Amino acid sequence: MPASIAKSEWRWALLWAVVIVGLTCLPYLIAWQLAPEGTQYTGLLINHLDGESYYAKMRQGARGDWLFHLPFTPEPHEGTFIFTFYLALGQLAGALNVPIPVVYHIARAGSGLFFLSVGYRFIAHFYARQQTRRTAFLLLGLSAGFGWLLAPLGFTTADVWVVEGFTFLSILANPHFPLAIGLMLLIFLLALEVPNKILHRAPQQENSRRPSATSIIGSAALGLLLAMIQPFAVPIVLVVLGVYIVLLGWVQRRLPWGP
Repeated sequence: MPASIAKSEWRWALLWAVVIVGLTCLPYLIAWQLAPEGTQYTGLLINHLDGESYYAKMRQGARGDWLFHLPFTPEPHEGTFIFTFYLALGQLAGALNVPIPVVYHIARAGSGLFFLSVGYRFIAHFYARQQTRRTAFLLLGLSAGFGWLLAPLGFTTADVWVVEGFTFLSILANPHFPLAIGLMLLIFLLALEVPNKILHRAPQQENSRRPSATSIIGSAALGLLLAMIQPFAVPIVLVVLGVYIVLLGWVQRRLPWGP
């Protein structure tokens, strides 16, 4: 059955989520304080080239655009409905008259909290013991690798530059990586919990083995949102779900939502 989480357990998880997200904010605050006099800190640390492109998209949104225009060509062209996440953040920045870097980092912190909250729920699905859940959650939120030990020797390992591959680094880097990971986990949770609900139906409901309309619409909405925020993640989700359905069907000797 879907795991239950006590209110006190949620409070612990949310408290640590705030601590972890707060740790990711410290380097930016330190860099801002250390900016030399007469300079303006951009608010970026990791992969600033991509970060500046996110700012550029937000700037288009701040001036009222909902269609993205490529700024690096002199040829006139029609706008396209892509990069909507950053265009929407720009719209928000323009409407509130708040600097783009501030909105960017508020979105980054909010996405990090969302991801960590969903991450705890995902962990709780597999582990009933509270101490195990907490240990797994702290590993999820804080662990990465030991590549920093090799940095003084001139070696650059994946855990210090493949941002989307490591959760703490994802929260540190930008808003859309942790948001996309959280959405992926939500989709996987739906896929995990719907068969469980079906298997634990009352005997009089045994003939109803199909997921509810709410589950179908929810999954479709999450998939669409994920495609808008991080389209490269959609094939990964489809492959994982496809393998899961095949394995579940093989174990049960029938399709999970079959007649």
